Amino acid sequence: MCVSCAMLEPINQAAESYAIRLFNVLAPNALSIFQAAVACWLVWNLIHHGILKPSLNLQRFFKPLLIFSLITLLLRGHGLFWEYVYSPLHEATVSLLSTIMRASQQGHPVSNLNGLLEIVENSILNVANFCERIYGDTGWNPLPKILGLILLLPFVFLWAIFMVFTVEYLFKLLVVSSLAPLLIIAAAFYTTRSHAFAGLKVVLQGVLTICISVIAMSITLVAVDSAIHTLHLMNGDSGVVNKFMSFTGPFCSLFALGLVASFFQLKAPAIASNIIGGGQDGLGVSGMIAGAAATFGAFVAKGMGRYMGRMGGNVMSASNLAYENIRNKFRGNNDA
Repeated sequence: MCVSCAMLEPINQAAESYAIRLFNVLAPNALSIFQAAVACWLVWNLIHHGILKPSLNLQRFFKPLLIFSLITLLLRGHGLFWEYVYSPLHEATVSLLSTIMRASQQGHPVSNLNGLLEIVENSILNVANFCERIYGDTGWNPLPKILGLILLLPFVFLWAIFMVFTVEYLFKLLVVSSLAPLLIIAAAFYTTRSHAFAGLKVVLQGVLTICISVIAMSITLVAVDSAIHTLHLMNGDSGVVNKFMSFTGPFCSLFALGLVASFFQLKAPAIASNIIGGGQDGLGVSGMIAGAAATFGAFVAKGMGRYMGRMGGNVMSASNLAYENIRNKFRGNNDA
């Protein structure tokens, strides 16, 4: 069962349904406002360029009329926007993401975001299964359990970051699409056209962010599969963990891979913003995720510090007791 798909599907369906309803509510009112603005523009041009200063340029006059007719058609036929703008853009984005993922030989072609999330989640589950094998039958020894938990944490954050970027892409696309009637009106006139381009930049930033995120994730999935194969535990034997000197290098490499992959994911919005040329929204998703990760990491580190401190205290107490017993025995032999 794909947990990511189960989480995303209700959000996607509810958001898309609401966006369509909002578009249908705004479109008639926006069309009325637009027709009134076009009428004012037409009267002004006829009076100014046709009567007061006869310099009417038919080419410059009919070009805006053609644009106005196209915008009226988009606002009057509500389904045209979703059929010829929203759906092609979304399908092209998913097709591009599928191509990027298949370029790394990860999974089969996907037709929606759920298939993409399933591929990523299966790879993260491979790491989780490997961690489970590490701390499987270790008895009283807490070291493998701690190592397995530490190894799994960066990959859990990696999955969460990718999930958030996917939701962010859908959110930006649906918000701009739902407000499209207002942005379509803004695109008709030169003085307000910059607002329409700003909305388009928001969508492009969301598309580029998830594309860059998938590129980084594709590289990560290949590296994770290779690292797990290198760390393969024969017959599920977790005793190799006790040979810590021979296990430290590959283990740390896989752990570092999770941290580096998370860092690459967090840089995706900044790279997309630099390409588009716009600024990030406030703190940004990456900043919020990094803050949450740092807080959770500090909490885990504090708990592990206390645990290791108690273990160290017990070891020190045992060593002191053994030292006292040996010294007393040595003194007894000398007295004899």
